[in-house]
Amino acid sequence: LNNNDTNLPNDDATSDIDYILYNSEIDQIENDIQQIQNNADELIEQIQIQYPQLQQPLHEHKKHSYKFYKQTFVILTLSVFCIGLMFYIKRK
Repeated sequence: LNNNDTNLPNDDATSDIDYILYNSEIDQIENDIQQIQNNADELIEQIQIQYPQLQQPLHEHKKHSYKFYKQTFVILTLSVFCIGLMFYIKRK
């Protein structure tokens, strides 16, 4: 159909048809994306309903995190103290 090197359509009718098909494909892609978004939202809702324990509040997570760091610090401090005490006893 198209014999020239520029790959342009030979007439305006072909260009209009190509433009309509192109826009139709864009509209279809937009619809598909919207459907995927809707499906993802629905899936998230179903997961939240089925597994409510996954929705642990952020402050509760921070509280557990703080407790973990506090315990780690205490253990580390006691370890350093014990190692220091061992070296002190060894030198005497």
